[in-house]
Parts: sequence; structure tokens; C-alpha cells
Amino acid sequence: MISNPLAAGLSLCTVMMGPVWIQHLVAPDGGLIAMGGGGFPASQEDVDSLPPLAMHCVFVIGVTALALSALAIAASFYGDMKIKKVVAGTYLTWVAGLAVAQYAKPWTGESPELFAMPMPLFVVMAGLCAGGYAMEIKADNKSKTN
Repeated sequence: MISNPLAAGLSLCTVMMGPVWIQHLVAPDGGLIAMGGGGFPASQEDVDSLPPLAMHCVFVIGVTALALSALAIAASFYGDMKIKKVVAGTYLTWVAGLAVAQYAKPWTGESPELFAMPMPLFVVMAGLCAGGYAMEIKADNKSKTN
């Protein structure tokens, strides 16, 4: 059995998404050219034409995602089952919100196909979080019966 499976699952999510979030902080284009396979914007010239507010928002997204992940990992590692339930629920709600945003407010102006990137990443993130929490419940129930 994995020790702290929820923390492990969230750590894997962070390792998977971390490079994208770090691009939001350090890449000259804020990681916009790489997002969505380069669908928009198509070039550095397109990025340069964006208002400063867009680059500010991309940077804030990167900082927020990294901070949320660090907080979720720490809370799920050190917290009891009540805390882990809140962490899992909050993380799953966040991932669901990211998924909905791909269709409700698509950044290209057109809704993508159902499993176009980054939707597969969100499915994996949800699976790692839900699976980790399920393993936590199983371990907690087992410890109560022993």
C-alpha cells in the first residue's frame, strides 16, 4: 500500500502539469505558443500584440496553480481524513472547472473536440486525485477495523 496515496497522486499531477505552469512564469510568451499545440497565438508577434493584462493573467495562473498544488500536497500529506476529503473535493472541483472552461470559454474562440488537449490531462488529474482519495478511504477503514 502506498503511504499517503492522495499526496502521491497530487504530486504526480504537479509533476505532469508543472512544466506548463512554470512556462507561464518564465517563458517570454507566458507559455501561450506551446498551449494547445500552438493553435493560438501562432507566433511571438501575436503574443507581442496581446495587452499586458493577458501576460499578467497568464503569470497569475502559473503562480496560483503552483501554490494550490503545494498547499494540496502538504494538506493531504499532514492532514487527517477530514482534511483529505476537503482537499480531494476542492482539487476535483478545480479540475472540473478547468475542463468546463475549455468549452464554456475556449481560448481559440471555438469549442474543441471532446478529448482535444488539454482534456486528457484533466482526466488523468481527476483520476489520480479520486484514486488517491479512494485508497485513503480504504486504508482508513482498514486501520479502524484492526
